[in-house]
Amino acid sequence: MNYKELLKEAQVHGVKKLAASSHRWQWALALFALFFCCNVVLWIWVQRYEDNPTFVVKIGSQIANKPFPAVVISPVVTFPEHRIDAFIKKLDYPSGFNETYTRKVIQQLGAFFSPDVPYKLADLHNIETILEYNGLDVEASGIKLTESCEETITRCRWRGRIVKCTDIFEMELTVYGFGCVFNGRSLKREMKDVHLQRKTPARKWYGSSGFTSALMLVINQSLATPFDINLSYKWLSLKGGHRYVDLSINGTPITPGTELFVGYSTVGLQIGEETLTLQKDLRRCRTTDESLKYFPVYNRKFCIMEREIKRTFKKCGCSQVVHPRIPGVPVCRARQLQCARHTTVSYGEYDDHCPMTCDTEVDYFTAAAYNLDPKSSPYDNFYDDLDYTKVSIVRVYVMNRNTKMFSRRPYFTRFELFAQLGGIYNVFFSCSVLLVLELVLLMWYRLKTWISSTRT
Repeated sequence: MNYKELLKEAQVHGVKKLAASSHRWQWALALFALFFCCNVVLWIWVQRYEDNPTFVVKIGSQIANKPFPAVVISPVVTFPEHRIDAFIKKLDYPSGFNETYTRKVIQQLGAFFSPDVPYKLADLHNIETILEYNGLDVEASGIKLTESCEETITRCRWRGRIVKCTDIFEMELTVYGFGCVFNGRSLKREMKDVHLQRKTPARKWYGSSGFTSALMLVINQSLATPFDINLSYKWLSLKGGHRYVDLSINGTPITPGTELFVGYSTVGLQIGEETLTLQKDLRRCRTTDESLKYFPVYNRKFCIMEREIKRTFKKCGCSQVVHPRIPGVPVCRARQLQCARHTTVSYGEYDDHCPMTCDTEVDYFTAAAYNLDPKSSPYDNFYDDLDYTKVSIVRVYVMNRNTKMFSRRPYFTRFELFAQLGGIYNVFFSCSVLLVLELVLLMWYRLKTWISSTRT
């Protein structure tokens, strides 16, 4: 069968006219124009699918045990006087420095851990000189000067019984400074050289919910009266159970003389199987198992922190003290601190390089504070022998075990896209996609035969 006979048998609108010699070129131009318009429509349709896919969200709920949240109690940024006295008395001083000068400027060391601490470059450089003379670094000195967890949290109740606070809390360095952490993990501690210790400790599951089944803490507030909410207040923040606390969220201040009830809850985010098969740029989110360069799990805030680390190293040639230690990268010194502060990335801004997490739980907590009455006598022995003017009570609890789930699914999948493409060809030519492909293949063979005949 030659191509003329094939054109006569083709079930394509207008193609039969090409077999006849009369008006062949007019029909060819008309069909080419239709074919061009059809492909333009297809191109616009595919581009719309790739640039702006449509998703639908299914809302549901499930009841399940939740891991108790990670609790971070941040001591005051201002170093207490008794810690300063104990620290500077153990120092040896190089020529030109003495204990009086060190006592006067040592508070400026907190500038390495908090951007709210003012400092003078000359004084901060002198502090570094004194520390290096004694073989100390900034982080080790900060731990010695910061109020310890034992001093910050004086009484703890967990699972209905009094426990030793130092058994369940440990000091960790977060991006907001030092913090006493319960049921959390620190990537900074787990990182050893270039290896990541991926072993996950056992979670502390908590089957009950409600404020009667809470973690209760007595926070020491006997130091000087707070004068600055950023520098002299203790802070509480919550994260999901056994998550990394290196980037703890900004929580709520703990006011002296109050009892703080903090309820923890989560909202789950999921994606359907159809969405998971899409490319990353189409689904516009990343799964938690897509590890980052420095973090073994994906989280949008970890991604932004990673970009901040790279940006600090590129512009300043160092890494901030509060960031996870990167092998081979020096810690920022006093002369580089201002540069490092300017490289800080806003965690609230949208970043194309760090999309949202597809499958995760968003943490929510509600806080309510009540003044402690010194004249009241609670029946609970947890309150015995407490001076309400010098303490705060914190009660952290799981609000409920019912988790609202948001499942995102594509409204228009690749199957619907392929079916729609076939429909467009049918509208223009009254044919299927397969027939169009057959005609294209026929044209290719015809062109190939013509080229071979001209060469011979």
